[in-house]
This record gives sequence, C-alpha cells and structure tokens, in this order.
Amino acid sequence: LLKATKVDGIYSSDPVENPDAEFLGRVGYLEALERVGAHALPSLLILGAAVLVWLLPRWVGAGIRTAWRQLWHSYSRRLVLVYSALLLAPLGIINFLVVRALEERLVREQEVAGLRAVQSAQGVLGEYVLALEPGFGLDAALDGEQLNWLSSVLHHDVNLYWRGSVYASSKSELFTAGLLPRRIPGEIYSGLTLLGHTVSMRLNQAGRSEYLELYAPLTVPGVSFDQTRLIVSLPMLAQQEETAKEIASLRRRSLLGTAAVVLLIMALGARLARRFTAPLMEIVEGTQRIAAGESSLALQPVELELATLADAIDDMASRIHAARQELLREKRVVDRMVENITAGVVSLDESGSVMMANRVAGEMMGLEIGQSLARVVERENRLAPLAGFVGEVPRRELTQRTLALKDAQGDEQEWSVVWVPLPGEGEPSALLVLEDVTEVLRGQRLQAWAEMA
Repeated sequence: LLKATKVDGIYSSDPVENPDAEFLGRVGYLEALERVGAHALPSLLILGAAVLVWLLPRWVGAGIRTAWRQLWHSYSRRLVLVYSALLLAPLGIINFLVVRALEERLVREQEVAGLRAVQSAQGVLGEYVLALEPGFGLDAALDGEQLNWLSSVLHHDVNLYWRGSVYASSKSELFTAGLLPRRIPGEIYSGLTLLGHTVSMRLNQAGRSEYLELYAPLTVPGVSFDQTRLIVSLPMLAQQEETAKEIASLRRRSLLGTAAVVLLIMALGARLARRFTAPLMEIVEGTQRIAAGESSLALQPVELELATLADAIDDMASRIHAARQELLREKRVVDRMVENITAGVVSLDESGSVMMANRVAGEMMGLEIGQSLARVVERENRLAPLAGFVGEVPRRELTQRTLALKDAQGDEQEWSVVWVPLPGEGEPSALLVLEDVTEVLRGQRLQAWAEMA
C-alpha cells in the first residue's frame, strides 16, 4: 500500500507501515457456485417447510388420506412422483457410492503420504546422526531446532521419542494441550521394539475428529536400535483437518449437485406431465362442447393413441348428434299433438308442480308452468271435486274417474280425469289428463232414452 503526501506542491508516494487491509484470493467458478448453493439451499428448505406448514391445516381439515388420494389419483402429479422416484433412487445410490469411494481415496492418499513422510524423516535424521562428529551426544544434536527444520521440509509435525517418552518435538504445544501422548502407547512400543515392526499407526482423537499417528524406529546405519531406542512420530492432525475440509466440501458439493438435479428432474417432470395431460384436457373440453350440442371434438392430436381416441369420440358424437336431432324432431311432433288434442294434459314433478300444460288444460283450470297443482285447484270452488281427487289419488297407481263440476254460469259439467304415474327416476313423475265429457254423456243419455221410447 502507498500513501500519497504533498511536499512543496509535489505529490510523493511512501509505503504504509502495518496497513489495515487484507487481500482476498480470486474465487473460482466452482467455488462461487458452491457458495451460492450453500446459501440458497437453506433458503429453499425454509421455503419448502413454510409451504408444508401452510398446507398442513388444509390436509388435516380435508383429511390426509383424502388429500393423498387426490394427489395420487391425479395423472400429472402421479407421473411427476413416479418419474422423480425412478430417477432419484439410482441417483442417490450412485451419489452415495461415489462420495464414499472418494472419501476412502482421500484417506488412503493421506496414509500413503504419511508413510512417505515417515520414511523421509527416518532417512534425514539417520544421516544427520551418522554425520555427527565424535563427542557430540544425541541430546545436544537432536533438539527442537532440527525438528522444526525437518517439519518445514516435510510439511508434517515431527516428534522424537527416546525409550518410550517424548524427547523433542517440532510443536511442543501439542503435548502441552494434551493432544499427543507423552509416552508411546504400549501396543505401539511393543510392536516396534519386540515384534520388529517397521511402521506402526493408530487412530487418535482430538475433540470430535480423529487423526492418524505414525510411529517408526529411527534407523542409523551401523548402529542397532537397541543402542539408540529412538522412535520418530508423525501426527497427521493438520493433514486430517485438511482432509476433513476436503471431505466436507465434497459432501457439500455432492448435496448441492443432488439438489440441483432434483430440482431439474422435478421441473422436467412437471413439464412432461403438462405436455402429456394437455391433449387430455383438450379432449375433456371437447366432450363438454359435445355435451352442449357440438357434433365433433374439432381436434387432431399428433399422438397416435390420442388420435384413435379422438376418432372414436367423434364417431360417438356424430351418432349422439343424429339421435339428438331425431329426439328433437319427435319432441316437436309430440308437443304439436299434445297442444292440439281436445283433452287437457298436465305434467307434474315429484313435488306436484306444473312442468307442462297444453292450451286446453290452461283454459279448463287456468294453470301456469311452475304453479302447484294442489294450490290451483284448492283456491277455486268450482274445482273442489278435482281438489279432492288430487288429494286422494294414489301417486303410484293409474286412476280414472268422472267428476261432476259447475262452470262459471252455474251449469253442470262432467270431466273425465285420469292420473297416469310415470315409473323410473327423473322428471316428470306423473301426468294428469282432463277431458270435458259433458256433451258426450248427454248424447249417450238421449240415445238411451230414444232406444227405450
């Protein structure tokens, strides 16, 4: 850092001592994506949890089983679920196996690097001891300074034990903090001194993390191990922290990659489901148009199966349209006949309301569509006999009677009344047929008197 100063109108730059500045390294693309994903994934998880909390009362209110049935019975949602499950299960297994293999590879590489460092330390210290001039003792030659130099060369902490106890170390604070043993463990020491092992290793624990310790006897050419009793130790504590960071980064990247693949699969599945269900929804809308009176779907799907289905529906729709036209024509004929016959015809629903009344029925009783038949006949005194008939007739039996009534001028009339129930569900439920037979009966009586005369 440079500081600009002005002397006699001239600027000069001087270096700043102890600048309060820190230079950050350039972040690579992969590390940048990892940082973004590491911050985005918790946000997505929180959002997903919020959505579940918002949906949970609705699922509980509607019933979890009902909600699951609706979810599973939806073709598009079921397609997304099945598609995601078929892809995510192998992906999860492969991801687990790959990450596991890479972790084991990192551990093996760390162990191999430790063995090489131990061999290098043995060679360097052995040559150093062999090159000592006569009269120099090991306690004066091998101290912390030489081990610090060797540690800087090997990039490993180096400890030296004599007769099982720590003698010198490149980082003595590890023993002060209790992270390293001051005496070699018994199984390690016996293996090196009695069994003749060239290298022994064990897993030690510092806090929550485990690290590897390697022990090897210091071999000096021409000097037996019984004379020196020196053992070199390399704790892989710093290397284990680096390996743990690499493994954590590997797992984090694997998790982020899996989450990205999951989101991509779900997006592709949703898109495929929409593309699959869109033609079906168009066919559903076409059937609704057919129900409203159209004669065809007016669709030409590209898919062969849907095209076959559309052709079958069009054939059915054309037949339904022809049958509908025939029914409409017959209905018009029947309506014309009912409207022009001399008898009054009234159709009733289940509650007794008028659904249809021809011209003659309207003239005889003054009916209108939607009125209650019982109320109409009860409010006029001249229709009192008809009111009694309507109130007493069995609803499910065919009944015919002749009723004597009086018209507005007080003249007597005779009506033939027939109650016709219509079986089955739907409307109308019954027909009431009325006919004024006054003149017919009078003619029959005159003819009978004439025959008697």
